[in-house]
Amino acid sequence: LRRDIRYAADPANPADAPGRVLFSEVALGTVYDSGIGVGLVRGDITGAQLDELLESQWQTAADGTVTYRQVAVSGNVRYTYDLSKPVGDRIPPGAIRLGNRPLNPNAKIRIATLANNFFPKNAHPGFTALFEARNQDRSLYNGGDALWRYLEKESPLTPPPLNRATPTNER
Repeated sequence: LRRDIRYAADPANPADAPGRVLFSEVALGTVYDSGIGVGLVRGDITGAQLDELLESQWQTAADGTVTYRQVAVSGNVRYTYDLSKPVGDRIPPGAIRLGNRPLNPNAKIRIATLANNFFPKNAHPGFTALFEARNQDRSLYNGGDALWRYLEKESPLTPPPLNRATPTNER
């Protein structure tokens, strides 16, 4: 998601109510603005490649500035990071957990994301860990369809925990 999803009622819309999120509020800026309408691809990566993918959230530009593009992780993934460390070394060994277990670098992990992130021509800069994913297949849904199905299945939604990715100084 490229922005927070607003849940305050819009007085100009009689279908809206306090705490209700309408699909149009979710879609604008996520489905239509971000290219989420592209297909979803699944593939197998190793724990080491997941670590590489999470490290790639920080990218250093030619002028030395660092940009951050957060990866949305599943509800069972948690990790800590240290912004005082250099780019590419911000997530300490053992800091990534799947469920209650530390990430095994050799473990096979199934990942799903927008198709463009699996291909060098279209991927977000630095997201190279997915290029070698094994057993890739395309989901039946594009991003908008998947979001719609998720919202239908999980309604009413509650916000996910905010402590899935935390700086080490906030532990």
